[in-house]
Amino acid sequence: MSIGSALYEVVDACREVADGRRAVRRRAALPTQMIFIATKRCNSRCKMCNVWKEGGRDDPSLEEIIRGFRSPLLSRVRYGQLSGGEPILREDVADIVGAVLEGCPKFAKLGIASNGLEPRMYAEKMREICERFYDRLRGIYLLVSIDGIGAVHDEIRGVPGAYERALETIGEIERLRNKFPRLYLRVNTVMQAANADQLMEIWEHFQRKGIYVSFSHVTEDEIFLKNRGTVMPSGNGAEKKIRDFIGEISRIDFRRMPYYRVIRERLEGRARPDVCRFGYTAIYIDHRLNVLPCWQGAARPIGSLLDEDTEEKWFSREAREKVLATRREHCGHCLVEFHKNMFENVKAYCRHPLRFAGLTLSHLLSRG
Repeated sequence: MSIGSALYEVVDACREVADGRRAVRRRAALPTQMIFIATKRCNSRCKMCNVWKEGGRDDPSLEEIIRGFRSPLLSRVRYGQLSGGEPILREDVADIVGAVLEGCPKFAKLGIASNGLEPRMYAEKMREICERFYDRLRGIYLLVSIDGIGAVHDEIRGVPGAYERALETIGEIERLRNKFPRLYLRVNTVMQAANADQLMEIWEHFQRKGIYVSFSHVTEDEIFLKNRGTVMPSGNGAEKKIRDFIGEISRIDFRRMPYYRVIRERLEGRARPDVCRFGYTAIYIDHRLNVLPCWQGAARPIGSLLDEDTEEKWFSREAREKVLATRREHCGHCLVEFHKNMFENVKAYCRHPLRFAGLTLSHLLSRG
């Protein structure tokens, strides 16, 4: 890694810590982190999510996205994720990336969440994104969902052959990385009753392939996923198995230790601290270009990217009240890592200084 690149990573990490501290102190700023639901179209039929039933009927047009992302509110966004639904199903997904980069001049790191169900099409879209924007970005991250090995994944995703198709997508992206080394590939696994017996097997399977796996906990809500009360109840002791796995993986995977610690505490009945960045230094944009306090805040929209006064609304007293009301209602039992508050994470890491130093060094070396 060059000295300039290493310095950028250090400065960027310091910015993330400062942004997290602002959120903890409830001080709003122009957001630097973003999640955009690019579509609610989805070709998966997941058991733990009902987004696919909506079919993308209310998705914005490319012209609306281009106009919305010119909002001054987004002028300092440095990194973000396109999610869904399945964002790569949009034929214009590369143009959407272009709209993001045009409206966010400081944007440097792009994540795209995918189910990997259409290997050739997804690889072609990722190639187009890389060919058009690779030199503009410091990192492009494709997160492929794998929720089990073989038939378990197929059952959870509700699509026969989903596992093999996801593996084929991973293979296509690995070949693409030969030309675009700053295209990074990761697997994400949603922990739930249906795969509680396979979690360590998933980790070990992809570790052997040299692919990093992040684990997130299944979550329920009544507005976005529309799956309240349908996911975790089971007779196989799934919650205990997940708690045991989290205890083990948090010792193995120090990078995500702070998140795993929060999840373990939540599963043990302890309320989660109110430290989320959303509504303060991170912005959540839904599939209709509404600005929400967070993904749980659809009932309290702050405004729309298509409004001329969106930035003014973001800093208004009414917006702050909506953010606080959403926090009071949802933060204590939230199981999502969207906030990624590096201020809180660093405090957790610093309890283990040698491992933290090793994590920092390995991160800098991996950017080379």
